[in-house]
Amino acid sequence: MAQSLKKSFWQSLLYSWAPVLAALAFFVGGAVWGYDPGQVLEMLFAIPLGLIVLLAPVAAVLWVLSWLRR
Repeated sequence: MAQSLKKSFWQSLLYSWAPVLAALAFFVGGAVWGYDPGQVLEMLFAIPLGLIVLLAPVAAVLWVLSWLRR
């Protein structure tokens, strides 16, 4: 019981801090490659936004096809 409680505590801590650690790693990686923080911040928002823009039409087509199959 105590072992699983300890494990779930560390898992929840890891999962809650994962986005922060990923952003920190992105900033450190950007600094290593010579980008300034403004450029890194811009990339941090541009990458997910670009993925949304690229995948939104695919999702829309799949949604329409699934709606037509009903």
